[in-house]
Amino acid sequence: MIRVRSLVLLVVIILMIAACAPGGSTPVPGTPGTTPAQSEPAESEPAESEPAESEPAESEPAESEPAESEPAESEPAESEPAESEPAESEPAESTPPTGGDPVVGGTLAFGGAALAASLDPALTSDGESFRILQQIYEPLVDLAPGTVDELVGVLAESWEGEPSDTEYVFNLKQGVTFHDGT
Repeated sequence: MIRVRSLVLLVVIILMIAACAPGGSTPVPGTPGTTPAQSEPAESEPAESEPAESEPAESEPAESEPAESEPAESEPAESEPAESEPAESEPAESTPPTGGDPVVGGTLAFGGAALAASLDPALTSDGESFRILQQIYEPLVDLAPGTVDELVGVLAESWEGEPSDTEYVFNLKQGVTFHDGT
């Protein structure tokens, strides 16, 4: 009983969508009208899909013509995005990287999950701020790729101290300066 109600509801919804769809109206036979040219292209495109939609159309013969032409128009629309998806991915893969001279100035748009609470490394305690700080500051040391306990120097050439110590001594690499050159 529930399946029958669901099927009837589905057929009614499809017919309502078909009746409200733009550009696919067909004139009722015997009614004077000047739109046969509009209905002919609509009928010629969905000729392949008429058998798929013939069962709902047979249940209500009076609305069979619009039901056949309207849903058939929506099916090519559904297939068009499928065709465009590979077209979108192909240029992304085949587009060569562009080169050129660096340009000073301009605006960099950076998307994130939230605004940074602080850009001061000494005051930062949230994950989003740390993520942004990693993009603009270089640390003294960082974790070696693929490890969770091996440190490698970034700005530091070498360092002394143990995890239980309260004092570390870092020797910086040559040529390391602040952003202002000092």
